[in-house]
Amino acid sequence: MKNFKSKKVVSIILCFFILLGVTKAFAQEDKKAMSLFEKRVNKFEKFFSSNPQLLEKQSYPESPTGYIFFYNRFDDYRISYHIRKSDLLVSPYMGYITVEYLETTSKKYGDFKGYGDNKYFSTIESARQKKRMHPAMNP
Repeated sequence: MKNFKSKKVVSIILCFFILLGVTKAFAQEDKKAMSLFEKRVNKFEKFFSSNPQLLEKQSYPESPTGYIFFYNRFDDYRISYHIRKSDLLVSPYMGYITVEYLETTSKKYGDFKGYGDNKYFSTIESARQKKRMHPAMNP
């Protein structure tokens, strides 16, 4: 009977150490997931800190070329993120990145009058040429 009790105690202690080891492994996995996700967030940070500008092209039948072009600049950006565990086996973590920004556009500088008081560029060449001449589009 005494031998059975000692096996039971050893089994309980062994289970405790296994659970402790698994918990430690999960904690390391959490840190690794967070580290990998923060690398992604850093890519967003690097991109937006470089003052990117988007040259947008839209279909517009009234334009001489059938298209309009304009620039968007992203000012006063703020990046936040959240990562949490999920119930999915394939993807045990879910991460969210939120980017908030103010948008500045070149809709005052184009060579073609469009919607309302907006002016657009009718060709990509004119958009590129005028961009160099307007300091508002160059941060």
